[in-house]
Amino acid sequence: PTAGIVRDLATIESGQWLGDGQRLLVIVDGRKPVVTGLVDARNLARIESGASAVFLADHGLGERLPLAVQTIDTASVERLLLPELSSLHGGPVPVRAGAGPTDALRPDGAWYRITLSPAPASSRGTAVVPWRTPGRVVVEAPARSFAQRLFERVVSILIRESGF
Repeated sequence: PTAGIVRDLATIESGQWLGDGQRLLVIVDGRKPVVTGLVDARNLARIESGASAVFLADHGLGERLPLAVQTIDTASVERLLLPELSSLHGGPVPVRAGAGPTDALRPDGAWYRITLSPAPASSRGTAVVPWRTPGRVVVEAPARSFAQRLFERVVSILIRESGF
């Protein structure tokens, strides 16, 4: 048994088959805030577990929330579980929408889930918000030069066009 609040309950019909690893619900521990975000494949290598970050709410109210990166998924997400992050709803993640309103939003490109929690120094006095709050997370990461990005882009195009 786990204490918490049930959120994001999947809609399931009688006789419906469930996929292996399909998320049915989320149990949220209301005592400790968690920030979940997505990072595109281009920036994934720059982010490390334990890196400092800050959350800035889109609504502009409240203070910056200092964070630390806890986990970085090793596999890209197949479906976008947070529709507010999709480009169809004004978010930063480009998606390929399905044919119907109940179809899953599939990210266009590789996006990886990262989980962050309040930095130890900021845990005291951190207000817990009982709902999802869209915003931006800025993660401290080593800078990449323009020359390095250009080189990586050229190499990726050469590999793609050579048929490997």
